[in-house]
Amino acid sequence: MSGDGNGRVGRALVMAQCLNARLMPPVFDAENRAMYYAAMQHAMKHGRYAPLIRLFYEAAKRH
Repeated sequence: MSGDGNGRVGRALVMAQCLNARLMPPVFDAENRAMYYAAMQHAMKHGRYAPLIRLFYEAAKRH
């Protein structure tokens, strides 16, 4: 995890896009935060986004 603020900016952009599209934004908390970071690293390293997309979908359903 980096202290540069990029993660916060990225999550804010995701929330704004979801709200703009009238979609429920994903909820990342203590229960799924580690999976979020792991899925993000996997996507950046391997270029495979399916696990990250699935995590966003599951996190949005938690509302």
